[in-house]
Amino acid sequence: MADFLHSGKLSKRIISNSVVNNVEEIELAEVSFDDEDKSEERRILKQDFIVRLAKCLLRFGNTLYQAERKLRKVCLSLKIKAEFAGLPDLFLISFGSPHLTTVHTNNQTFLLFQRQGYDFGKLTEVTKLCHNLCKKVENSYDHEVKLTFPEAIKTLDDIELSKGSFDNKIFQTLSFGLGSAAVAQLAFSGSIIDICIAFFCGTFVGLFSLFVSVFLTEYSYLFELIASFFVTFFVTLFQTLFPTMCINFSCIFLSSLIVQLPGLPFTLAIMELCNRSTVTGTVKLAHSMIITLLLAVGVTMAKSIPFLLHDTSETCTLNFWSPGVPFYFLSLPLSSFTINYLLKVAYVDWIPMLVVNSSGFFSFYICINHYQMKVEPSSAITAFTIGLLGNLYGRFSKDRLAITFLSGVKGSLAILNDGDYAKGAIFTSQMLLNSIWIT
Repeated sequence: MADFLHSGKLSKRIISNSVVNNVEEIELAEVSFDDEDKSEERRILKQDFIVRLAKCLLRFGNTLYQAERKLRKVCLSLKIKAEFAGLPDLFLISFGSPHLTTVHTNNQTFLLFQRQGYDFGKLTEVTKLCHNLCKKVENSYDHEVKLTFPEAIKTLDDIELSKGSFDNKIFQTLSFGLGSAAVAQLAFSGSIIDICIAFFCGTFVGLFSLFVSVFLTEYSYLFELIASFFVTFFVTLFQTLFPTMCINFSCIFLSSLIVQLPGLPFTLAIMELCNRSTVTGTVKLAHSMIITLLLAVGVTMAKSIPFLLHDTSETCTLNFWSPGVPFYFLSLPLSSFTINYLLKVAYVDWIPMLVVNSSGFFSFYICINHYQMKVEPSSAITAFTIGLLGNLYGRFSKDRLAITFLSGVKGSLAILNDGDYAKGAIFTSQMLLNSIWIT
């Protein structure tokens, strides 16, 4: 009887109906019940932590396959059986053995409805918490683990509810404007007037994005359309009022909407597809295409206004000074830091991100100006450089770095501006190739 009690498998019903002959057996039974209760409590705490962790990973910017890998690693360290499956905005977690499906098992399935966002600063904190927890569990005794998981759950809640260092509305708005101005000079060699107009339009887009996120949440799906309409309308209105001034429409438009361009979701969609996350990758790819179409519709609507002057190539005579190559050393860090701020990248990753982006930019610059290569192979080399350095940094930092490589959407704009459908298809395919090279 004592050996059977030591196994910890004696239920309360059996104990109540059995005949206990001495006090020692009663004490052993109580110990077995306590161990069983503690084991059940630890199991519940582990499951609670896994569910909260999955929600945070998806909310703060992890792709679906990256979240699954991290969760499997954590479950392996915590010695808990779990299976994961994901769909767009839906994540399923099943605890227990997948081979036992009877009603007598303790299998539980959780459905998490969580839309993916971008807060790479909090994602870094969550990833560090995972590594620290796994190390602490591996090096602690059973009686210490009980205190570890409530602390970890509380830390996750604090990270999720914290305001963060990147929620200052004024700095967010200025980041939109400064980032647009820096990209206008860096990527398009814009003149001083192009940079000023891009700063104004980018600041408006930042203000409008904050307004929509607070007051017009039910119409947030029209944000790209309205933003592209305003930018196009303002630029064409400026051309109509000052026809002698030479400005670059494509430079101002793409710079002002640099954050709204679907380069990042497009790249993440290709990464999902390459890792066989077919459903999520397809949905993200379709969503990035819809964003491109909304931007194109806004341009079409603004250019359909009859009294605006759309082509000033024959009337413009006043050319403005364009900052040269030495100003790249100012605009490159400015563009990188502002985009990092808007994507809420952790401060510790700003310098590595600057190094990665600078390597990609100068590799493109050398290919074009020194080796006289075409744009297509130069873009492929640039994308490969960024993807390689980003993944190497992710390996050393124990977390895969989210690439903030924003591919352009010139494919749709080329159709509107030039009427060249073949050229638009080429640029669209170039976006696809760039994303694959990054992956």
